[in-house]
Amino acid sequence: MKKIIIGMLAVFLFQSFAFSLYKWTFAVYLDADNNLEDAGVADFIEMSNAGSDSNIAIVCQFDRASGYDTSYNDWKSTYRFFIEPGMKPYTSNGSYVYEKNMGSPTTLTNFINWVKTNYPAEKYALIFWNHGGGWRDRAIAKTPMERAVCWDDGSSDDCLYMKEVSGAIQNSNIKNWDLIGFDACLMGHFEVAYQLKDCLKTDAVVVASEETEPGDGWNYTPILNWLKTNYTASAVSLGNKIVSEYSSFYGASSDSTLSCIKNSNVLDVASKLNSFADSINDNSQLSKIQSARTACKAYSEADGYYGVDIYRFAEQVRSKVTNSSIQTAATNLKSSVSSCVASNYRGSYRNNTSGYGSYGLCVYFPKTKSNYDSAYATEILYGSGSGNKWDDFLTRYYAGNLSSGGGSTSGPEGSGKVSLSKAGVAPSTYYTSITYTLTPTANLGGGKVEVTIPSNWTAPQNTGSRGTGYVKAWIYHYGLSSYKLQTSVSGQKLTITGIPSSRMGYKSGDKLKFSYKKFTTQSATGKAYFGTKTAGPGGTLQDISIQKYVTVDSLYKSKLFEEDAEEEEEIEEEEEEEVPATLGQNYPNPFNPQTKIPYRINEPGRVVIKLYNVTGQEIVTILDEDKLSGEHTAIFESGDKLSRGVYYYQLTLNGKIAGTKRAIVLK
Repeated sequence: MKKIIIGMLAVFLFQSFAFSLYKWTFAVYLDADNNLEDAGVADFIEMSNAGSDSNIAIVCQFDRASGYDTSYNDWKSTYRFFIEPGMKPYTSNGSYVYEKNMGSPTTLTNFINWVKTNYPAEKYALIFWNHGGGWRDRAIAKTPMERAVCWDDGSSDDCLYMKEVSGAIQNSNIKNWDLIGFDACLMGHFEVAYQLKDCLKTDAVVVASEETEPGDGWNYTPILNWLKTNYTASAVSLGNKIVSEYSSFYGASSDSTLSCIKNSNVLDVASKLNSFADSINDNSQLSKIQSARTACKAYSEADGYYGVDIYRFAEQVRSKVTNSSIQTAATNLKSSVSSCVASNYRGSYRNNTSGYGSYGLCVYFPKTKSNYDSAYATEILYGSGSGNKWDDFLTRYYAGNLSSGGGSTSGPEGSGKVSLSKAGVAPSTYYTSITYTLTPTANLGGGKVEVTIPSNWTAPQNTGSRGTGYVKAWIYHYGLSSYKLQTSVSGQKLTITGIPSSRMGYKSGDKLKFSYKKFTTQSATGKAYFGTKTAGPGGTLQDISIQKYVTVDSLYKSKLFEEDAEEEEEIEEEEEEEVPATLGQNYPNPFNPQTKIPYRINEPGRVVIKLYNVTGQEIVTILDEDKLSGEHTAIFESGDKLSRGVYYYQLTLNGKIAGTKRAIVLK
């Protein structure tokens, strides 16, 4: 009988131990395989100054680099640690998991699964420790406009883009976290909070900074000591404590920020931001909206980042405009942001007086059209393209037309700018070709274009390439192969469809072109309009604001002009041929010290890539070699020798310029 009782007790104790849960597991994805290695070591010590106990599990995956910190036997690979009080980051205290690419979503998923298996808890916090990134292209043919974190120098500067982060979490055994924090720069974007909303519980929080973080980052010791004492704390309470300790550590007189963002309010902010964007459709208020943007400083803008505090911008708009609908929408947005931000810290150099505001959430808003990346409209990071209105507002704002040509607030209808390859023609005269070009001023992906050929000109047709009036249309983008579009003809009207949803975005570099061949002009002199209407997907065709025409006049009847027309036809045919080389965007960008430049050449030859400053002065030759056709990558490793700022790199193949891209050096 005694043996039975002892056996039952043993089973009970085993089950109690096996199924006991920590109150909190605080998991740190500590990517120090970069120039922050010494700070990574210091933060490990801060965590061990508190250390785990029976209620709180403090764990990390720690990847180190070469050449920055030689302490604790200077190991260079990746280890996982259950951090106990007073522990040092020696390899003997951790579990060796080989060298890991911390910029890989698979590595993140595996870490999360290890946390779940070994340290199950009632609540979980996931902290991303590393550099935070801005809007950037990863590489040629890769999805652009992602925010990124966790650069791994030992893995070719790979990094985690936010869609990779959310995907890795959804593929793991912990799909909904209580707190996700970024001990990293510039991650306090609303787009980030929205991207993570489905990776968090309803009452969860995101902790992030709108501004860059100092090298010391978070002060982990008091945060974790507090959590050990308050192990039943809610996610909001822990997030508020992190913000509070950050504030105490950096003080009132600083340029630092940190906020705790409530996941339960993120959808409301999206709704209010959309309503605010939609409300700004009154052209009489344009100068006031521009003044409001001028009054808002962007975080680390000199380094190529363009996050503007949402509350600050709404506040400036509210105080400057006279349109009551815009004022109401701005007030509602401010209220929504205030409810979403549980706590917020802003040093005196980043408050309202300084022009930053720093109320806790920022959004992408470059000051000028030249800095806006159209990929933001096609790869929007909160809501679907049709459900998101912020990018539509930006398109109207940069076009200087808040009403978007006829009052549309969605952008594409009635948008676009037309040019023609001829300024004038002679009456009743035969020409070999004219080329029409439409440059998008809003996202026309998935939409259509209707052009009316001037009356009494040769009727257009799309069936016989050798016949008169033949038309063909395509998307042209310098450095890429042309994309053929569909055409239909009814009388003088030409309708162009088949535009992919991913093409013809504002400032994408895409242009819609069609050639109109072997035609005879009207007999009357005057202006001959190529009337143009545009529409987005499912939208109604509307006239563009400025219609383009050619002048019909006898002055244009000359042999010289006829030769020019034939030359235009040859150029237009060349545009449809495969280009000899394609230059990709460097990554990472901004960078320091190393970046990679992808490119493709379709014929063998001499490839030269040179770097120039903004004045056009040549700085250095990055590459000057003979290459075979195919995809290649050039590596530039001397960013640390350059001054901070904007540069341009240019590729030539066999002496012909193939492309120019912008790169930013970050210090």
